Amino acid sequence: METDHHIPKEESEKIEENSSRLKIKTSSEQIIDKFNNHFMTKHKKRRILKTEILNIEKENRAFLEEYWENPEDNNLLKKLPLQPLSYYAFKDGISMIGSFNIRAFGLKKLKNNDIMRIIIPILRRYDIILCQEVHLNDEEMIEKLVDMVSNSSVPYSYTLSYPVGKSLNEERFSKHSYKERYLYLYKPNKWKLLDNYIANNSQFVRMPYVAQFQHLKKPHVKITLIGCHTQPGHAYNEIKALVTDVYAYVKKKSVKKSSLSCLLSLLCLNTKEAPIFGENCEHIILMGDFNASGSYLNKTKQAELDKILAQNNLIWGISHSSDTTVASKRAAYDRFIFEVKNKNRWIGDIRVWEFDKFWKDKYDPALITKLAMRVSDHYPIEFELKLT
Repeated sequence: METDHHIPKEESEKIEENSSRLKIKTSSEQIIDKFNNHFMTKHKKRRILKTEILNIEKENRAFLEEYWENPEDNNLLKKLPLQPLSYYAFKDGISMIGSFNIRAFGLKKLKNNDIMRIIIPILRRYDIILCQEVHLNDEEMIEKLVDMVSNSSVPYSYTLSYPVGKSLNEERFSKHSYKERYLYLYKPNKWKLLDNYIANNSQFVRMPYVAQFQHLKKPHVKITLIGCHTQPGHAYNEIKALVTDVYAYVKKKSVKKSSLSCLLSLLCLNTKEAPIFGENCEHIILMGDFNASGSYLNKTKQAELDKILAQNNLIWGISHSSDTTVASKRAAYDRFIFEVKNKNRWIGDIRVWEFDKFWKDKYDPALITKLAMRVSDHYPIEFELKLT
């Protein structure tokens, strides 16, 4: 374990000015919403909108590239002691599953050793973790990330979506749309990937990515994860579609597979692979940065979604009152949605993993928050999946 370093007060004051720049300019998606709320019918308005989007995306990219390479902040990150191994010791008979909006994770961030020094232990905490806002287009860079997370005793593997994302006016701005990739990292010595696909549904700006896993030592335990990063201005409609359309489709597909497996078991075909009749349990879990709070999803809309979830025998895994953001503003953007029938039997502890809490107990909390924002503006969320 590293020695405890002191972060001088004068060094922390140096980043005060830089920290104010964390308020990144209005996103292209918000500008689209602004214009859509008016009558954007004239060619001139469309041209102005397109120009503003390109300028803001260019400025944001330039800002983030400079931001990740800020030497003063990097020096402070380098001095933070790593968390003790006891933070990563879990109970027997559970598998830790997580979801993490890793915030604009591109090449610059991957090459920043001081930031990656914090990110890697976070990712190693999980047997399966969904990463969002992955901007690495070169799959070799994804493999480099996997190599960094892996070690000789605990290797990791991955499944990666193609770039997803579109403008709300796809036909006009598709060449300039914001796109990201979903990435599931998992331990192949514990879990086997059975299936993965994009849920092709036009109601989403970033279509959900579905991955199904089977536990190697407990082959009757399967889990299907539906990962989604909703578009902020349309969180309600996308979460609703996630439940009523995507979940319904995945559930129907799961029932068909389960029926076939039971039939094979009864016929004693392929008995080595077939599940034991009556013991097969498959969990479907919706997860990701749903932007399910604040101005994106007010209390009225939250209450409407509560009813929709209840009608589909689903329940929130992260409450409306939770805080999944690193910044001082409280918001439960990141969520799990569980099936009611499975929650008590198969789901253990559910947490927001505040990866900076260890340092806040030792240093100035305001300073630590500013440094943690360089890792991500979101905390990972996690749950324990019971295997017995």
